[in-house]
Amino acid sequence: TTLGSEKGSFELESYLNDSIGTESFTKILEAIGCLVTCYNRQGSEQAHMESMGKIMDKALSRAQTNKERASILNQKQRLLAGARMFEEAQGVAKQTTELDDEEPAYLYNYATVLRHLGEIPLALSKAKRAVELSTNDDADHLALVCELLKESTDPADSEVFESYMRRLEKVSPLKARLIRLQ
Repeated sequence: TTLGSEKGSFELESYLNDSIGTESFTKILEAIGCLVTCYNRQGSEQAHMESMGKIMDKALSRAQTNKERASILNQKQRLLAGARMFEEAQGVAKQTTELDDEEPAYLYNYATVLRHLGEIPLALSKAKRAVELSTNDDADHLALVCELLKESTDPADSEVFESYMRRLEKVSPLKARLIRLQ
């Protein structure tokens, strides 16, 4: 299916509903991730909240490890955040990171939700942790840390800002420039 195609997403969601009890967990997670990305791109998260909630509940009942549960909850958080339901997304993101606090993407997603809620110090700590855990310097993760440091009112953060900006300039000079110009 093409990510963004309404027909493709409808077919994938129908297939997932029918096969969630028999399909491999890896394939279920991949399909859920594709659907969430599709709905985020379409801006149709709200319209699919109920049906995706049911699918994710079924997937959670099949999850055998905390990592598997966290992977499903992360997708739920992405759907909620895309629907601008940030308070709900925060609760789910918190659960996700309680189940798996070593996955940089989960911490990054949590930080973005916290930022939307104006919780800058906590967002910054989650974003920094995501960068620390990454095996490479992810431009989006570094950019979020730099933006949060720039928004911070703590004077100590201005010194740290420059060290993160140097790292960002190495991997994405254009993103770094945009942040400097903000």
